[in-house]
Amino acid sequence: MQRKRIWTGAAGVGAAGLRRGVLALLVAFVASGEAWASPFLFLDIGGDGPDGMVGVGVSKQVEILMSEVPPGSDGRGLFGFGFSITYDTAGIEISDLEFGPLFDGTGFDDTRDDPGNAGLTSNRFFQASGPFGDDILVATVVVTGLEEGTFALTLDPFSGVGDNVLFDNSVLDADPDFFQDGSIIVTPEPGSLALLGAVALPALVHRRWRATRGRRAPRAGASAAPAP
Repeated sequence: MQRKRIWTGAAGVGAAGLRRGVLALLVAFVASGEAWASPFLFLDIGGDGPDGMVGVGVSKQVEILMSEVPPGSDGRGLFGFGFSITYDTAGIEISDLEFGPLFDGTGFDDTRDDPGNAGLTSNRFFQASGPFGDDILVATVVVTGLEEGTFALTLDPFSGVGDNVLFDNSVLDADPDFFQDGSIIVTPEPGSLALLGAVALPALVHRRWRATRGRRAPRAGASAAPAP
């Protein structure tokens, strides 16, 4: 990511002027900072991104990540996060809620594992700083397909706006685009597809046998009669 810096020349002459010039440079650098885009929280379903696929009775791990996290005015990065996933229990199940390594035992945390609503929240209260940048793994869950169809995975705050915050108290989740929803397609279980093939193949062979039954093989040197 490119750094946007504004440089100004030193003002004045002599030691006092040099000090003012250096101070102006520092103020300009801090004010300009990094050109960070808006932070956002998103899902990665088994490495397929926010929109994934799973079979009936099959499970996949879902990573919850945060990107475009600035270091903040104090350079200490992300203090805490919180999210919930709302989903349709008729089609999928979410289990095995785990904190990412950077937020496991680093402060105060909580989980919610209710039918149709799963979430985690944690902070780095016992740490001096936190991560910033892209693809910060904050948590993982496991999703299991129950019924064929397409099902939404809706991200929301764990308790409210302010769950996701920097050490300098900058709130990240006030932006309506902070939470990036996902979806998952549940496909028929592989066993049912194999069973369908096992049923269809004998039926096809039987139809071909009936169509050829009663026909004699041509004698040596004779040509087969054309099929009607």
